[in-house]
Amino acid sequence: MLDHPTLDRGLFGREIEMGQLQQCLDDMTAGSGSTILISGEAGIGKTRLIEELISIASNENMDILSGSASEDSLIPFQIFSKALGDDSSLFQDQEYTKFTEIFAVDSAGLLVGQASSGEGDMDADIFAGMLSAVQGFIRDSFVNAGNKRSGLGRLEYGDMTILIEHGEHLFLTAVFKGSEHNDMRTSLKICLEIVEADDQIFKDWSGSMGEMKQVQDEITLLAESKFMVRRDIENINLDDERIRIADEVLASLQARTQEKPLLLILEDLHWADESSLFVLNYLARNVGLENILIVGTSRPAEGEAFEAKLKIMKEEGTISELALDRLGSDGITSIMNDLYPENSFPSTFYEDLSSQCEGNPLFVKEILWHMEEEGDISESNGTYVLERVSINIPSSVEGVVHQRLQSLDLDAMTLAEYASCMGKEFNCDVVCSLPSIVDPRMALSNLESSGIIVIDKENAEFTHAIFHNVTYNSMTDRWKMAYHKSIGEYYESAYKSRVDDVLYDLARHFANSNEHRKALDYCIKAGEKAESTFAPEQAIEFYRKALAISTMRNYTPSINLQERLGDLYSVTGDFDDSIGIYRAVSEASDDVSHRANVHRKIADVFEKKSEFDSGKDECNIGLSLLPDNISIEKTKLYTTLGNIEMRKGDYDEAKSILKKSLDIADKLKNKWELGRIYHILGSTLLYQGDYDGALNNLQKALDHRREVNDISGESATVNNIGNVYARKGEYKEALEYYEIAIEVAKKLGNKMGEANTLANIGSVYLGRGEADNAIPYLEQSVSIEKQIGDMRGAAISLVNMNVAYYIKEEFERAIEITTEAKDICLKYDFKYIIIYCYNGLCELNLKSGKLDNALENAKLALEVSQEIKTKDGMGMSYLNLGTAYMAQDDLDTSEENLQMSREIMEELEHNQLSDLYYNFGLLWKKKGDKSQSIEFLNMSKEKYEKMGDQINIDKVQKELDELEK
Repeated sequence: MLDHPTLDRGLFGREIEMGQLQQCLDDMTAGSGSTILISGEAGIGKTRLIEELISIASNENMDILSGSASEDSLIPFQIFSKALGDDSSLFQDQEYTKFTEIFAVDSAGLLVGQASSGEGDMDADIFAGMLSAVQGFIRDSFVNAGNKRSGLGRLEYGDMTILIEHGEHLFLTAVFKGSEHNDMRTSLKICLEIVEADDQIFKDWSGSMGEMKQVQDEITLLAESKFMVRRDIENINLDDERIRIADEVLASLQARTQEKPLLLILEDLHWADESSLFVLNYLARNVGLENILIVGTSRPAEGEAFEAKLKIMKEEGTISELALDRLGSDGITSIMNDLYPENSFPSTFYEDLSSQCEGNPLFVKEILWHMEEEGDISESNGTYVLERVSINIPSSVEGVVHQRLQSLDLDAMTLAEYASCMGKEFNCDVVCSLPSIVDPRMALSNLESSGIIVIDKENAEFTHAIFHNVTYNSMTDRWKMAYHKSIGEYYESAYKSRVDDVLYDLARHFANSNEHRKALDYCIKAGEKAESTFAPEQAIEFYRKALAISTMRNYTPSINLQERLGDLYSVTGDFDDSIGIYRAVSEASDDVSHRANVHRKIADVFEKKSEFDSGKDECNIGLSLLPDNISIEKTKLYTTLGNIEMRKGDYDEAKSILKKSLDIADKLKNKWELGRIYHILGSTLLYQGDYDGALNNLQKALDHRREVNDISGESATVNNIGNVYARKGEYKEALEYYEIAIEVAKKLGNKMGEANTLANIGSVYLGRGEADNAIPYLEQSVSIEKQIGDMRGAAISLVNMNVAYYIKEEFERAIEITTEAKDICLKYDFKYIIIYCYNGLCELNLKSGKLDNALENAKLALEVSQEIKTKDGMGMSYLNLGTAYMAQDDLDTSEENLQMSREIMEELEHNQLSDLYYNFGLLWKKKGDKSQSIEFLNMSKEKYEKMGDQINIDKVQKELDELEK
């Protein structure tokens, strides 16, 4: 091999692109962060640009983080988990349980070994008492069993549960608190089988615990094991949870920028999982004022989820794309001359290579490497010469990479294939576990020398994704299955006491092997773990793999597993898939209560789709299965049915049904469900205008939810109590509850809830006419809504902020704010909200004397209102049209529009009837009909008095006083 670098010493044909990246770095160091995507086909030079960018950033003393996605990985938040390293615990949101104590006791009740997880705070007296109870139980069990092994024993001791597994020589005893995990029983049994494998140690035992090191080692490992508690995600708000995680990632990155600017590299985004893409979108939206530059790479049209997210980000203007074209002949020539600075290559060789490689830099370099290997290029007296003019160039970059791989020695190639089963990146210890190679470290070194991989301490990666893909795809299925099985067995052995840490790896490798039982088990467990990290898309894939294995091997599909899939599809918004799976589960189940509960879940999905009649039908089917049943399933069915009736607006029917649910939940003393029922009942009464009844029920809901530590439910209830007080005009009390709601939302990390409550506080201050107090809360609300991407909420808050500046008579500022809200509505097609924007702009332009602008905006408001058929919007728009025509002294047209508004508003009992009657009063005053003017002004005054709006009462009274003169 000739002695020159395998990579270019320079960067050729990408000067413009590199200049753009340099500008992004400069802007970022000045406090203007951004997100940029480098896209292009495989081998086009994305990685080379990234290398150059990293080199510049290193020279400028920047902090550099990098992560990459993998094609066949289902690890949630993978790309950011890799990038953040030590901070990757942000994505480990699982809840675990452990054994508190483990005892090994012989048949006589003597203690053979004891291990503790350190999770408990058991004092000596409790420990002694519990051990005595265990020993007594064992002696009795041993006598009753007649020296024969019997099944698992179970004891309750205070708030602790004791599991006892009987063996030939030992009783293995494990203690825990809280809920039991299914794997606890299995792990206890396996541990016992291991420690009893050697009969001789028990025959020779003198009674000293020191002689039982093997037993002690195994139970110590078991005490260190943790068992994941499956999270119930049926009622979670997925976006809320992911926003919380994404915000923690942002905070972690911001903390790093306190010392130096940060360059975050995210490669192969086309393979990124949905959870990673959610975080990317969040970061891109929020790094504009940070010393953070995010640079991603992707191949066009190779990832459906990424392409969908990229489209959204481009529409939001949070990402720019740097698309790399193929290099021209000058760029290819520069690469060749850089690799071979002194050469006598004919010009036709340059032309042929550039043409046949179609401007792909990696293709060119691999061809040249291959030609060196074959002796087609050699060195003579310091000059590189072409030994053979006619060369055979493969048809693709994949083809030439395949040629490179074929040049490896057998051990290196075998190890490359083994490594490719782990992914583009892999651990050296794992790959060196391949038993068929005598010296795997030497083979690994040879792979590095060939330029196929690069090694960094104990980790390595293929130098290009193409090397990984071609290596893996060139293997037969037989070898793939064998290698995946071997890697899975390595993980099982190396992580015996902490299998949960490598669940995703175990699921992936055994799913690609012929170890079907293990694959089924690990896929289910990996799915549970993905659920717990709020990554339902990954959980769905694991569960689907598990079901496919069940079908392929003729195992009986688990109804429970199918139902989990239904739950997950409901969370991800795949409602039709969810309903289809639920129906299959209901048909397969022979448990009446279970079937009824599944129908309740179907009803919940229909409620999410706003298909209320279908939801009611499902509830009634479920209830028909439980005619005389007093159960939690029946309670939930009634609660769901009551909630649907409330959403339909049939409040009396909702109350009647919810009271049935309340009676059953009260008998069952189920405080969790009682909290939910009282909340929905209170909300129903709020909509009916029964504020005292609403407060009474919401307070009961709050008490129950606090008692069972339902923090999410508490947040919703506290906010609704604030809403009731606001409706009653008791603003002091409303503000008190809203402040509590904000604290609870912050505790939950629920930014959407926090923004909504801030907007509510702003509205309360507006209701009190305190614009200066309202504005800071509305500004905070808008800031959070933009941060989390809730542009609909941002538009609404801006509309309310416009009202605040209107009250302050700062009309130009109000116009700026309303125009911003209007632009958001146009961009995201929020048609209903834009009606308020146009009408607001009409009123503001009237105040500013811009009569033509006012009339034009009122017309636009009416046009949109008629398009979406909203009577509410049409009523407001006709009112503003009438007002605008009146300002232009077109009184007849003004009367026509005000009359149109009146017909609609009186039908709706609209809260702006007071404004309409006031403008009618002004119209008749202009027309010279004093009596009609007084009549309408008095009607207006009456409405304002009912609302307690003193400012407008005074305004009307002023007009009346003038007419009475």
